[in-house]
Amino acid sequence: WVDSDRAAPIRGAGVAGTARLGVRNAARFRSRSVLSTGLIASATFLIVAIAAGHRNPAAELPDKSSGNGGFTLVAESTIPVLYDLNTPEGRGKLDLDDAAAEQSLAPMKTAVAFRVNPGENASCLNIYQTTQPTILGVPPRMIDRGGFKFVGAGSGKPWQTLRETHTGGAIPVFGDMNTLQYSLHVGPGQTLKIRAENGDLVDVRIAGMLDSSVFQGVLLMDEAPFQKLFPSRVGYQYFLIEAPPESAGAIADELESKLAGFDAERVADRLASFLAVQNTYLSTFQALGGLGLLLGTIGLATVMLRNVLERRAELALLRAAGFRNSLLAALVLAENALLLGWGLATGAASALLAMLPHLLSIGADVPWRDVAVIIAGVFLVGMLAALLAVRASLRTPVLATLRAE
Repeated sequence: WVDSDRAAPIRGAGVAGTARLGVRNAARFRSRSVLSTGLIASATFLIVAIAAGHRNPAAELPDKSSGNGGFTLVAESTIPVLYDLNTPEGRGKLDLDDAAAEQSLAPMKTAVAFRVNPGENASCLNIYQTTQPTILGVPPRMIDRGGFKFVGAGSGKPWQTLRETHTGGAIPVFGDMNTLQYSLHVGPGQTLKIRAENGDLVDVRIAGMLDSSVFQGVLLMDEAPFQKLFPSRVGYQYFLIEAPPESAGAIADELESKLAGFDAERVADRLASFLAVQNTYLSTFQALGGLGLLLGTIGLATVMLRNVLERRAELALLRAAGFRNSLLAALVLAENALLLGWGLATGAASALLAMLPHLLSIGADVPWRDVAVIIAGVFLVGMLAALLAVRASLRTPVLATLRAE
Protein backbone atom coordinates (compact mmCIF):
# COMPACT_ATOMS: atom_id res chain seq x y z
CA TRP A 1 0.00 0.00 0.00
CA VAL A 2 2.79 2.47 0.86
CA ASP A 3 4.56 1.54 -2.36
CA SER A 4 1.63 2.53 -4.55
CA ASP A 5 1.23 5.81 -6.38
CA ARG A 6 0.50 8.73 -4.07
CA ALA A 7 0.54 11.59 -6.59
CA ALA A 8 -3.11 12.55 -6.05
CA PRO A 9 -3.62 15.80 -4.12
CA ILE A 10 -4.67 15.70 -0.48
CA ARG A 11 -8.05 17.27 0.03
CA GLY A 12 -9.58 18.68 3.16
CA ALA A 13 -8.65 21.25 5.75
CA GLY A 14 -7.93 21.50 9.44
CA VAL A 15 -7.17 18.42 11.50
CA ALA A 16 -8.75 16.03 8.95
CA GLY A 17 -6.64 17.29 6.07
CA THR A 18 -3.51 17.35 8.21
CA ALA A 19 -4.18 13.74 9.35
CA ARG A 20 -4.44 12.67 5.69
CA LEU A 21 -1.07 14.32 5.06
CA GLY A 22 0.38 12.46 8.04
CA VAL A 23 -0.95 9.12 6.75
CA ARG A 24 0.57 9.91 3.34
CA ASN A 25 3.92 10.52 5.06
CA ALA A 26 4.11 6.80 5.97
CA ALA A 27 5.33 6.26 2.39
CA ARG A 28 8.22 8.67 2.85
CA PHE A 29 10.52 5.97 4.28
CA ARG A 30 8.76 2.83 3.12
CA SER A 31 11.17 0.18 4.35
CA ARG A 32 11.29 1.81 7.78
CA SER A 33 7.49 1.95 7.98
CA VAL A 34 7.02 -1.67 6.89
CA LEU A 35 9.69 -2.87 9.33
CA SER A 36 8.13 -0.99 12.24
CA THR A 37 4.66 -2.29 11.43
CA GLY A 38 5.94 -5.84 10.94
CA LEU A 39 7.66 -5.91 14.32
CA ILE A 40 4.55 -4.66 16.10
CA ALA A 41 2.40 -7.19 14.21
CA SER A 42 4.71 -10.11 15.07
CA ALA A 43 4.69 -9.27 18.77
CA THR A 44 0.92 -8.79 18.75
CA PHE A 45 0.46 -12.13 16.99
CA LEU A 46 2.34 -13.96 19.75
CA ILE A 47 0.46 -12.23 22.56
CA VAL A 48 -3.01 -12.82 21.10
CA ALA A 49 -2.22 -16.41 20.05
CA ILE A 50 -0.94 -17.24 23.54
CA ALA A 51 -4.01 -15.68 25.13
CA ALA A 52 -6.27 -17.63 22.77
CA GLY A 53 -4.76 -20.90 24.00
CA HIS A 54 -6.53 -20.74 27.37
CA ARG A 55 -9.02 -23.50 28.07
CA ASN A 56 -11.74 -24.01 30.64
CA PRO A 57 -12.86 -27.68 30.82
CA ALA A 58 -15.78 -26.71 33.06
CA ALA A 59 -17.44 -25.25 29.97
CA GLU A 60 -17.17 -28.54 28.05
CA LEU A 61 -20.09 -30.94 27.93
CA PRO A 62 -19.42 -34.69 28.02
CA ASP A 63 -18.25 -35.58 24.53
CA LYS A 64 -17.00 -39.02 23.53
CA SER A 65 -14.36 -37.59 21.18
CA SER A 66 -12.98 -34.98 23.63
CA GLY A 67 -10.62 -35.02 26.58
CA ASN A 68 -13.41 -36.17 28.91
CA GLY A 69 -14.31 -39.13 26.67
CA GLY A 70 -18.01 -38.58 27.34
CA PHE A 71 -17.59 -39.31 31.06
CA THR A 72 -18.84 -37.03 33.80
CA LEU A 73 -17.16 -38.42 36.92
CA VAL A 74 -13.70 -39.80 37.65
CA ALA A 75 -13.15 -41.72 40.87
CA GLU A 76 -10.34 -43.43 42.74
CA SER A 77 -10.55 -45.88 45.58
CA THR A 78 -7.87 -46.68 48.12
CA ILE A 79 -9.58 -50.03 48.74
CA PRO A 80 -10.00 -52.23 45.63
CA VAL A 81 -13.60 -52.71 44.50
CA LEU A 82 -14.14 -56.37 43.62
CA TYR A 83 -17.60 -56.22 42.04
CA ASP A 84 -19.15 -54.65 38.97
CA LEU A 85 -21.00 -51.39 39.60
CA ASN A 86 -23.05 -51.88 36.43
CA THR A 87 -24.88 -55.09 37.45
CA PRO A 88 -27.58 -55.60 40.09
CA GLU A 89 -25.54 -58.48 41.53
CA GLY A 90 -22.45 -56.31 41.91
CA ARG A 91 -24.40 -53.44 43.49
CA GLY A 92 -26.04 -55.86 45.89
CA LYS A 93 -22.70 -57.10 47.16
CA LEU A 94 -21.55 -53.51 47.56
CA ASP A 95 -24.66 -52.54 49.57
CA LEU A 96 -25.94 -50.34 46.75
CA ASP A 97 -29.27 -52.09 46.25
CA ASP A 98 -31.48 -50.21 48.71
CA ALA A 99 -34.19 -47.86 47.46
CA ALA A 100 -32.21 -44.64 48.09
CA ALA A 101 -29.12 -45.98 46.31
CA GLU A 102 -31.14 -47.25 43.35
CA GLN A 103 -32.79 -43.87 42.99
CA SER A 104 -29.46 -42.00 43.15
CA LEU A 105 -27.64 -44.38 40.77
CA ALA A 106 -30.52 -44.75 38.29
CA PRO A 107 -29.18 -42.00 35.94
CA MET A 108 -25.74 -43.67 35.79
CA LYS A 109 -25.31 -45.10 32.30
CA THR A 110 -22.07 -47.03 32.78
CA ALA A 111 -19.04 -47.23 35.04
CA VAL A 112 -15.74 -48.32 33.49
CA ALA A 113 -13.39 -49.79 36.12
CA PHE A 114 -9.60 -49.99 35.71
CA ARG A 115 -7.04 -52.03 37.57
CA VAL A 116 -4.25 -49.90 39.03
CA ASN A 117 -0.57 -50.41 39.72
CA PRO A 118 0.39 -47.34 41.77
CA GLY A 119 3.46 -45.38 40.80
CA GLU A 120 4.73 -41.83 40.60
CA ASN A 121 2.55 -38.99 39.40
CA ALA A 122 3.66 -38.23 35.84
CA SER A 123 1.32 -35.29 35.29
CA CYS A 124 2.25 -31.62 35.10
CA LEU A 125 1.41 -31.34 38.80
CA ASN A 126 4.67 -33.17 39.60
CA ILE A 127 7.79 -31.04 39.11
CA TYR A 128 10.15 -34.05 39.25
CA GLN A 129 10.95 -36.45 36.43
CA THR A 130 9.02 -39.71 36.69
CA THR A 131 10.73 -43.10 36.41
CA GLN A 132 7.84 -45.44 37.29
CA PRO A 133 4.45 -43.97 36.36
CA THR A 134 1.10 -45.28 37.53
CA ILE A 135 -0.29 -47.89 35.13
CA LEU A 136 -3.97 -48.58 34.52
CA GLY A 137 -5.24 -51.90 33.23
CA VAL A 138 -7.82 -51.10 30.55
CA PRO A 139 -10.82 -53.48 30.65
CA PRO A 140 -12.42 -54.91 27.49
CA ARG A 141 -15.46 -52.68 28.13
CA MET A 142 -13.33 -49.57 27.55
CA ILE A 143 -11.54 -50.94 24.49
CA ASP A 144 -14.86 -51.89 22.87
CA ARG A 145 -16.47 -48.57 23.81
CA GLY A 146 -13.66 -46.34 22.53
CA GLY A 147 -13.73 -42.59 22.83
CA PHE A 148 -11.37 -39.76 23.74
CA LYS A 149 -9.33 -37.62 21.38
CA PHE A 150 -6.06 -39.01 20.02
CA VAL A 151 -3.11 -37.19 18.47
CA GLY A 152 -2.55 -38.47 14.94
CA ALA A 153 -4.66 -41.61 15.32
CA GLY A 154 -3.99 -43.85 12.35
CA SER A 155 -7.09 -46.05 12.51
CA GLY A 156 -10.76 -45.66 13.20
CA LYS A 157 -10.51 -47.73 16.41
CA PRO A 158 -7.24 -46.72 18.09
CA TRP A 159 -8.09 -48.51 21.35
CA GLN A 160 -7.80 -51.85 19.54
CA THR A 161 -4.03 -51.30 19.19
CA LEU A 162 -3.67 -52.11 22.89
CA ARG A 163 -4.49 -55.72 22.01
CA GLU A 164 -1.84 -55.97 19.30
CA THR A 165 1.39 -57.83 19.92
CA HIS A 166 4.75 -56.38 18.91
CA THR A 167 7.48 -58.46 17.30
CA GLY A 168 10.05 -57.11 19.76
CA GLY A 169 7.97 -58.17 22.74
CA ALA A 170 7.16 -54.65 23.87
CA ILE A 171 3.69 -54.17 25.33
CA PRO A 172 1.62 -51.40 23.67
CA VAL A 173 0.47 -48.61 25.97
CA PHE A 174 -1.29 -45.25 25.66
CA GLY A 175 -0.50 -42.03 27.45
CA ASP A 176 -1.56 -38.42 27.47
CA MET A 177 0.52 -36.23 25.17
CA ASN A 178 1.63 -33.92 28.00
CA THR A 179 2.64 -36.86 30.16
CA LEU A 180 4.61 -38.58 27.42
CA GLN A 181 6.41 -35.55 26.00
CA TYR A 182 7.13 -33.45 29.07
CA SER A 183 7.31 -35.94 31.94
CA LEU A 184 8.49 -39.18 30.35
CA HIS A 185 10.22 -37.65 27.27
CA VAL A 186 8.99 -40.28 24.83
CA GLY A 187 6.76 -40.23 21.75
CA PRO A 188 4.78 -42.59 19.53
CA GLY A 189 6.73 -45.70 18.54
CA GLN A 190 9.35 -45.25 21.25
CA THR A 191 9.82 -47.68 24.11
CA LEU A 192 9.96 -47.16 27.83
CA LYS A 193 11.10 -49.53 30.58
CA ILE A 194 8.82 -50.17 33.55
CA ARG A 195 9.37 -52.47 36.50
CA ALA A 196 7.05 -55.46 36.84
CA GLU A 197 5.87 -56.84 40.15
CA ASN A 198 8.67 -59.44 40.24
CA GLY A 199 11.30 -56.73 39.76
CA ASP A 200 12.03 -57.37 36.08
CA LEU A 201 12.29 -54.46 33.66
CA VAL A 202 9.76 -54.73 30.84
CA ASP A 203 9.65 -52.74 27.60
CA VAL A 204 6.43 -50.93 26.77
CA ARG A 205 5.86 -49.23 23.40
CA ILE A 206 3.94 -45.98 23.01
CA ALA A 207 1.13 -47.01 20.65
CA GLY A 208 -0.88 -43.78 20.85
CA MET A 209 -1.14 -40.38 22.47
CA LEU A 210 -4.28 -38.91 24.00
CA ASP A 211 -4.88 -35.18 23.62
CA SER A 212 -5.56 -33.24 26.86
CA SER A 213 -7.36 -36.16 28.48
CA VAL A 214 -8.29 -37.08 32.03
CA PHE A 215 -5.59 -39.80 31.83
CA GLN A 216 -2.78 -37.30 32.30
CA GLY A 217 -0.13 -38.72 34.62
CA VAL A 218 -0.75 -42.43 33.93
CA LEU A 219 -0.08 -45.08 31.28
CA LEU A 220 -2.87 -47.28 29.86
CA MET A 221 -2.26 -50.98 29.22
CA ASP A 222 -4.57 -53.77 28.13
CA GLU A 223 -5.89 -55.68 31.14
CA ALA A 224 -4.51 -59.05 29.98
CA PRO A 225 -0.79 -58.14 30.00
CA PHE A 226 -1.41 -55.95 33.06
CA GLN A 227 -2.51 -58.99 35.07
CA LYS A 228 0.60 -60.90 33.96
CA LEU A 229 2.93 -58.10 35.07
CA PHE A 230 1.06 -57.31 38.30
CA PRO A 231 -0.79 -60.49 39.36
CA SER A 232 -1.41 -59.34 42.94
CA ARG A 233 -3.40 -56.25 41.84
CA VAL A 234 -6.91 -57.58 42.32
CA GLY A 235 -10.04 -55.50 42.04
CA TYR A 236 -10.46 -52.04 40.58
CA GLN A 237 -9.31 -48.69 41.95
CA TYR A 238 -9.89 -46.22 39.10
CA PHE A 239 -13.33 -45.49 37.64
CA LEU A 240 -14.84 -43.40 34.86
CA ILE A 241 -18.59 -42.90 35.20
CA GLU A 242 -20.90 -41.85 32.39
CA ALA A 243 -23.95 -39.99 33.62
CA PRO A 244 -25.92 -36.77 33.00
CA PRO A 245 -24.06 -33.74 34.42
CA GLU A 246 -27.03 -32.72 36.57
CA SER A 247 -26.99 -36.12 38.34
CA ALA A 248 -23.22 -36.27 38.92
CA GLY A 249 -23.36 -34.83 42.44
CA ALA A 250 -25.95 -37.29 43.71
CA ILE A 251 -24.12 -40.27 42.20
CA ALA A 252 -20.80 -39.18 43.69
CA ASP A 253 -22.33 -38.68 47.15
CA GLU A 254 -24.00 -42.10 47.10
CA LEU A 255 -20.87 -43.97 46.04
CA GLU A 256 -18.66 -42.13 48.53
CA SER A 257 -21.06 -42.84 51.39
CA LYS A 258 -21.34 -46.58 50.70
CA LEU A 259 -17.85 -47.49 49.43
CA ALA A 260 -14.94 -47.09 51.84
CA GLY A 261 -12.01 -45.13 50.46
CA PHE A 262 -14.00 -44.08 47.38
CA ASP A 263 -13.42 -40.50 46.17
CA ALA A 264 -15.22 -39.13 43.11
CA GLU A 265 -14.99 -35.76 41.38
CA ARG A 266 -16.15 -34.25 38.14
CA VAL A 267 -13.97 -34.95 35.12
CA ALA A 268 -14.12 -31.24 34.31
CA ASP A 269 -12.61 -30.42 37.71
CA ARG A 270 -9.82 -32.96 37.23
CA LEU A 271 -9.03 -31.54 33.79
CA ALA A 272 -9.13 -28.01 35.21
CA SER A 273 -6.48 -28.93 37.80
CA PHE A 274 -4.24 -30.22 35.00
CA LEU A 275 -4.86 -27.19 32.79
CA ALA A 276 -4.32 -24.74 35.66
CA VAL A 277 -0.58 -25.12 35.18
CA GLN A 278 -0.85 -24.63 31.41
CA ASN A 279 -3.11 -21.59 31.77
CA THR A 280 -0.74 -20.11 34.36
CA TYR A 281 2.18 -20.44 31.98
CA LEU A 282 0.14 -18.87 29.20
CA SER A 283 -0.84 -15.96 31.43
CA THR A 284 2.80 -15.44 32.42
CA PHE A 285 3.99 -15.43 28.82
CA GLN A 286 1.11 -13.15 27.88
CA ALA A 287 2.08 -10.64 30.58
CA LEU A 288 5.77 -10.77 29.68
CA GLY A 289 4.93 -10.44 26.00
CA GLY A 290 2.72 -7.46 26.70
CA LEU A 291 5.53 -5.81 28.65
CA GLY A 292 7.92 -6.49 25.79
CA LEU A 293 5.47 -5.03 23.31
CA LEU A 294 5.10 -1.91 25.45
CA LEU A 295 8.86 -1.50 25.41
CA GLY A 296 8.79 -2.11 21.67
CA THR A 297 6.46 0.82 21.15
CA ILE A 298 9.14 3.03 22.70
CA GLY A 299 11.42 1.74 19.97
CA LEU A 300 8.78 2.72 17.44
CA ALA A 301 8.70 6.17 19.03
CA THR A 302 12.46 6.34 18.52
CA VAL A 303 11.91 5.67 14.82
CA MET A 304 9.28 8.39 14.77
CA LEU A 305 11.67 10.78 16.49
CA ARG A 306 14.22 10.10 13.79
CA ASN A 307 11.57 10.79 11.16
CA VAL A 308 10.71 14.05 12.87
CA LEU A 309 14.34 15.12 13.15
CA GLU A 310 14.90 14.37 9.47
CA ARG A 311 11.81 16.41 8.70
CA ARG A 312 12.67 19.48 10.78
CA ALA A 313 12.99 21.75 7.77
CA GLU A 314 9.60 20.62 6.43
CA LEU A 315 7.93 21.19 9.81
CA ALA A 316 9.63 24.57 10.14
CA LEU A 317 8.34 25.57 6.70
CA LEU A 318 4.81 24.50 7.67
CA ARG A 319 5.06 26.53 10.86
CA ALA A 320 6.28 29.54 8.89
CA ALA A 321 3.35 29.11 6.50
CA GLY A 322 0.91 29.35 9.40
CA PHE A 323 0.38 25.77 10.64
CA ARG A 324 -0.33 25.73 14.34
CA ASN A 325 1.62 23.41 16.65
CA SER A 326 -1.53 21.37 17.26
CA LEU A 327 -1.89 20.65 13.54
CA LEU A 328 1.76 19.61 13.29
CA ALA A 329 1.26 17.30 16.25
CA ALA A 330 -1.80 15.79 14.51
CA LEU A 331 0.29 15.28 11.36
CA VAL A 332 2.96 13.25 13.16
CA LEU A 333 0.51 11.41 15.38
CA ALA A 334 -1.58 10.36 12.36
CA GLU A 335 1.44 8.66 10.79
CA ASN A 336 2.36 6.97 14.07
CA ALA A 337 -1.25 5.86 14.62
CA LEU A 338 -1.33 4.32 11.15
CA LEU A 339 1.84 2.27 11.70
CA LEU A 340 0.94 1.27 15.25
CA GLY A 341 -2.73 0.56 14.58
CA TRP A 342 -2.04 -1.39 11.40
CA GLY A 343 0.55 -3.53 13.18
CA LEU A 344 -1.76 -4.27 16.11
CA ALA A 345 -4.73 -5.03 13.84
CA THR A 346 -2.73 -7.26 11.49
CA GLY A 347 -1.10 -9.24 14.30
CA ALA A 348 -4.38 -9.70 16.19
CA ALA A 349 -6.34 -10.74 13.10
CA SER A 350 -3.65 -13.23 12.05
CA ALA A 351 -3.53 -14.76 15.54
CA LEU A 352 -7.31 -15.15 15.71
CA LEU A 353 -7.32 -16.79 12.28
CA ALA A 354 -4.54 -19.17 13.30
CA MET A 355 -6.35 -20.10 16.54
CA LEU A 356 -9.79 -20.33 14.92
CA PRO A 357 -10.18 -24.12 15.39
CA HIS A 358 -9.51 -23.72 19.11
CA LEU A 359 -11.74 -20.67 19.40
CA LEU A 360 -14.64 -22.62 17.90
CA SER A 361 -14.30 -25.37 20.53
CA ILE A 362 -16.53 -25.30 23.58
CA GLY A 363 -13.65 -25.23 26.07
CA ALA A 364 -11.96 -22.13 24.69
CA ASP A 365 -11.61 -19.56 27.47
CA VAL A 366 -9.91 -16.52 25.98
CA PRO A 367 -9.28 -13.62 28.40
CA TRP A 368 -10.62 -11.04 25.95
CA ARG A 369 -10.54 -8.22 28.47
CA ASP A 370 -6.86 -8.76 29.29
CA VAL A 371 -5.99 -8.88 25.60
CA ALA A 372 -7.95 -5.69 24.92
CA VAL A 373 -6.26 -3.92 27.84
CA ILE A 374 -2.80 -4.92 26.58
CA ILE A 375 -3.49 -3.80 23.02
CA ALA A 376 -5.08 -0.54 24.18
CA GLY A 377 -2.15 0.07 26.54
CA VAL A 378 0.35 -0.52 23.76
CA PHE A 379 -1.48 1.89 21.46
CA LEU A 380 -1.70 4.54 24.18
CA VAL A 381 1.97 4.26 25.15
CA GLY A 382 2.99 4.41 21.49
CA MET A 383 0.96 7.54 20.88
CA LEU A 384 2.29 9.22 24.03
CA ALA A 385 5.86 8.39 23.00
CA ALA A 386 5.22 9.86 19.56
CA LEU A 387 3.79 12.98 21.19
CA LEU A 388 7.06 13.44 23.07
CA ALA A 389 8.90 13.26 19.75
CA VAL A 390 6.62 15.96 18.35
CA ARG A 391 7.23 18.22 21.35
CA ALA A 392 10.98 17.83 20.90
CA SER A 393 10.76 18.88 17.26
CA LEU A 394 8.53 21.89 17.94
CA ARG A 395 11.04 23.33 20.37
CA THR A 396 13.45 23.98 17.51
CA PRO A 397 13.45 27.67 16.49
CA VAL A 398 11.83 28.14 13.08
CA LEU A 399 14.30 30.70 11.77
CA ALA A 400 17.37 28.74 12.80
CA THR A 401 16.03 25.60 11.18
CA LEU A 402 15.22 27.33 7.91
CA ARG A 403 18.65 29.00 7.79
CA ALA A 404 20.35 25.60 8.37
CA GLU A 405 18.58 24.29 5.31
